[in-house]
Amino acid sequence: MNIGKKIKELRIKNNITQERLAEEMNVSPQAVCKWESGKTMPDITLLPELSVFFGVTIDELFELTDSTHFERINNMLYKRFSLDSNEFSYAESFLKERNTKALLARLYENRANEYHSKSTELAKQALKENPHDENIHSVLCGPLWGCWDLTNHHELIDFYYDFISKNPNNVNAYEYLAELLTADSRLDEAEKIVNRMNKMKHSLRAYRIMAKIEIKKGNIEAAKALLDKMTNEYPDNPTAWNYKADAFASLGLYDSAARLYTKAADLSKPPRYIDNNLSIAHIYEIQKDFQAAALEYKKIIDILVTECGAPADGDVIHSYEQKISECEKRVSTAG
Repeated sequence: MNIGKKIKELRIKNNITQERLAEEMNVSPQAVCKWESGKTMPDITLLPELSVFFGVTIDELFELTDSTHFERINNMLYKRFSLDSNEFSYAESFLKERNTKALLARLYENRANEYHSKSTELAKQALKENPHDENIHSVLCGPLWGCWDLTNHHELIDFYYDFISKNPNNVNAYEYLAELLTADSRLDEAEKIVNRMNKMKHSLRAYRIMAKIEIKKGNIEAAKALLDKMTNEYPDNPTAWNYKADAFASLGLYDSAARLYTKAADLSKPPRYIDNNLSIAHIYEIQKDFQAAALEYKKIIDILVTECGAPADGDVIHSYEQKISECEKRVSTAG
């Protein structure tokens, strides 16, 4: 049974007219008629309202398979920077019903990122009005200027120590623990974890973390030697070149980093991640080469649309179009 037939069945069962349902859903009676005849489908954002109105679950209303719901939600999270309230409610309701913790965590991460973006934009506007308000600067910069108690990762580190004690063969957990320890400058502990990692599986991440440890110690040449060894061992692996580029960018060696990101992008196969191109665009912006940055953002849009299936009129693409517009304005201003 499709959703239109289900809506009609529930409407008749509850003695509700098409006109009343249309009024409740803020659509025209003709739209309801088209739903029930199968000519169109209600917008996905109406699912929570329809399910509440009829007193049924979203599954009972839509009668889609779980895999279809999961696919829809995955696509929403992958292709959208922000979800409207109805989309969020639909996804949250379904995932809670299924107790799907991993995807629910991604959903909340999406919402957190959306609010962080809104907070950042509002803080920038507020500073134009109140340039000396230290609280607004703090909102904008977050933990960058926070006290150590706000920036250290000891709770996550403790979680991962406990996690690997119960999952001693989980290589990924060792990698994340080593990254966190390195970020907190607990370098002796990080080295011990990397050594344990290498006994289980020698990986690209081990090279990356060891290079970060050397950089933290101030041994830049030793770090570069490790990175060279990594790309010599994995010459055709784009991730190896991306890790090397990240290290060079972190050292402020932007020209070298841009070349390495380009190498990583050239080795990647469709559908490609946009991380390398995005890093290149950021480097061009830092170097005030806004024309080159705009071209890189255009490459990103092309990758997202032609390789990743992002809708050309979606908010993800729109955000990069805004980046292009901002870069082009700065080019014209400089000219």
